[in-house]
Amino acid sequence: MDAVPEKSIESYRQGLARRMLAEEVELEARFQEAWAVAKSAADYLYANYDVAEVYLFGSLVHRDLFHRRSDIDLAVKGLPARDYYRAVSNLLNLSNTFSFDLVLFEEAAPSLQACIAKEGIHL
Repeated sequence: MDAVPEKSIESYRQGLARRMLAEEVELEARFQEAWAVAKSAADYLYANYDVAEVYLFGSLVHRDLFHRRSDIDLAVKGLPARDYYRAVSNLLNLSNTFSFDLVLFEEAAPSLQACIAKEGIHL
């Protein structure tokens, strides 16, 4: 069996490094876009549903957990349960790129409430 020439190995390494860098740049752009969409979603909820507070949590708060399929996790205080599905539907219309996980804070499990209170970012 013939050994692979060092020149071929180096060419492969360079190509891999370029692809990895391009993926990192793309992921960072997606992360920034997700933040912008999350802020727009919070503004929408405040303006159209008169909610008391909106918190961002999940992978957008923990950058190292963000990946290309991450959604936008929002917790909301003061949204009546009767408006929940309409609000989610309207949020989904804000972006063709991201899905939303909307949590009614008052109805969330105590452990999730504690996590959101500790790590969530008020928008």
